[in-house]
Amino acid sequence: MVEHLTFNQVAVGSTPTRITIITNEKGLFMAKWLHFIIGILFLSLVSGCGSNIFDGLVTEDTNNVEALLDNAVTTEDFQQAITVIDEQLQDSTITDSEKAELLVNKGEAIIGAKDLPTQLDFLTVVNDMTSARSSASNDPVNMINKVDELFGESNPEDLVNSAKAFNEAEALTASSDVKLTGTQQINKGMVNGMAAIANLQTEFDVDSQGNATKKDSDKSMLQALESALYPSGTADTSNSTITFANESLNSLNEAGIFEEDQTEEVSLLKDAVLELDELYKKKAACTTGQACEATIDNSTVDITTEQQFENAILDQFRGISG
Repeated sequence: MVEHLTFNQVAVGSTPTRITIITNEKGLFMAKWLHFIIGILFLSLVSGCGSNIFDGLVTEDTNNVEALLDNAVTTEDFQQAITVIDEQLQDSTITDSEKAELLVNKGEAIIGAKDLPTQLDFLTVVNDMTSARSSASNDPVNMINKVDELFGESNPEDLVNSAKAFNEAEALTASSDVKLTGTQQINKGMVNGMAAIANLQTEFDVDSQGNATKKDSDKSMLQALESALYPSGTADTSNSTITFANESLNSLNEAGIFEEDQTEEVSLLKDAVLELDELYKKKAACTTGQACEATIDNSTVDITTEQQFENAILDQFRGISG
């Protein structure tokens, strides 16, 4: 069956260009890959044509960092760049713009140094989700399960550190006209999405159908959920799963290169995290032995007993399965 696939090719702040590709059903996946790759190339070209937001703002040392990254091949090369970046970040005389550039470079260098899943890996997961949801296949796909498979032997904490570097960089530019480029927004969005999942999978094993089990049997479900949502405690919002899920969707929307169904998958992840947080906060505030309820998806859910609470949590994990 021949289909017409249409998508947006967008540079941040520009007018979208509609592109139509004629493809068959088997070619849909490759077309979406082409969609993403063309968007990356387009944004890179735009950035290369004088729109680099940090042109004229970086110091000579920062330029040296960029040279290190441009020539980096091995994990040792990327680690050397991180070391130089961390040294420069200690300089109290650098401007916010210079610090933001260093932090963006650090976020990218961490991915290379720690051999972490890449942005294209994340796109593969999103496409697997959209394909499973739109087909009549009985082979379900869960986003947390798929991203967990990508981690392999890598440390999820490294992915979190990369996301935090990108987020701090954007926060530094919030009050100025200096903004992240489209390509940087893409990197930030995808790293944050994987960081949100990394936090969840440190406490829960999730299969392809979304069935979740605690990794630490000595923890209560409430304790496991708190650690998954707030690994550094509730006071540290920079490391919270909610922050990462929000930042992921915001950046991918800002970059504007995803199809609507692809963006929807990231939106479902954010919604699930917000609902898990609602369950956590309501259960934590309830007194043992008294009735306890939470409002989930505009409906009242009874979470009085441990089994009811666990079932409500599991429903959220299953909700991000295709």
